[in-house]
Amino acid sequence: MSTLILKDLLNLRKVLVFVLVYGVIMIVGFQNMKNAALAASTVAISYLLMLQACARDDKNKSEIILNSLPLSRHTIVAAKYLTVFLYAALGLVSYLIAYVLVKITGIPVHVFPLSLSATVGVTIAAILMSSLFYPVYFKFGYLKSNIYGMVVFFVFFFGPGLILNVVKRLANSPLQKIIEFVAQWLSRQSEYGLAFIMVIIGLLFMGLSYLLSVRFYSSREF
Repeated sequence: MSTLILKDLLNLRKVLVFVLVYGVIMIVGFQNMKNAALAASTVAISYLLMLQACARDDKNKSEIILNSLPLSRHTIVAAKYLTVFLYAALGLVSYLIAYVLVKITGIPVHVFPLSLSATVGVTIAAILMSSLFYPVYFKFGYLKSNIYGMVVFFVFFFGPGLILNVVKRLANSPLQKIIEFVAQWLSRQSEYGLAFIMVIIGLLFMGLSYLLSVRFYSSREF
């Protein structure tokens, strides 16, 4: 499995340099939005790296080769899911490099320090996005799932704002009351408690997504 993960990294070696400067671009570009630079650098980088890895697999016909080897499809799917954590780590490294550069050089921009809840939050967001994409990818392949993958990307980045606007217009509606109750309950949790809740939700969602991907991939023919 480690070889499969290394294969994806080697396929992405030409774009990894861009990852190092992406954090700086996001910090400068999202000055007026709290924590947006962290989300944009970590979540966007991890998701785009995942899409690039899938695209390069399709270009190199890697799936045909892998399925001709003595590898179970469970292993192939599991390796893809594990790379999500690696991509999220690269996103966090990108942000940390940008953070250090800003502090050392004294560039007049504001940067938000990493906290436990923020780090876990953006990592779980990357997991959720990937977990939504992978089942479709393993069922239909990259070419047919590419547009769907970009839709997931834009929904995650622009959907929350649209949802909040809709909720605000539904004054005193049951939906608004439920959202307010959940928000108030979460606000009463400690940072560690909130991180634990997010981890459990993310891993459960990822587990269900993995099982679905294995089922779809096992029935595909190459």
